[in-house]
Amino acid sequence: MTDDAVRHMTPEERAHRALRFSDEQLARGGETREGRIADEIRSALAEELTEVWLRELHDGLCSLCGNSGLVDTRSTAISPTGQRVGRVHACVCPNGRSLLRDPQRHAR
Repeated sequence: MTDDAVRHMTPEERAHRALRFSDEQLARGGETREGRIADEIRSALAEELTEVWLRELHDGLCSLCGNSGLVDTRSTAISPTGQRVGRVHACVCPNGRSLLRDPQRHAR
C-alpha cells in the first residue's frame, strides 16, 4: 500500500491495518503490536490536526489563536444557562502543538 493511500485512511482504518501485521513482521522492525497501533493513530491524528489548521490559516496567520498558540474562550464560552465554561486551550496550529509538547514554554 502506498504512503498516499495510508494517509487517506481514518485513524480507525490505520489501527486495523496495523493489527494485520504479523508478530514476525513487527519483530523484524523491533516494534510491538501496541506500539505500532499507537504510532499509526498518532500519525493519523497529527495529519488531521494539520488539515484542520490549514483550513483556519488566513494571510499567514492562524485565525484561531493569531499565532499565539493559545485559544482563550473564558470571556466568550457561556452556556445557555449563563454558566461560564471557557478555558485557555492549546491551539491546533503548530504553535499550540509545541506548547503541548513543552508546557513550560507557556509559563516563561
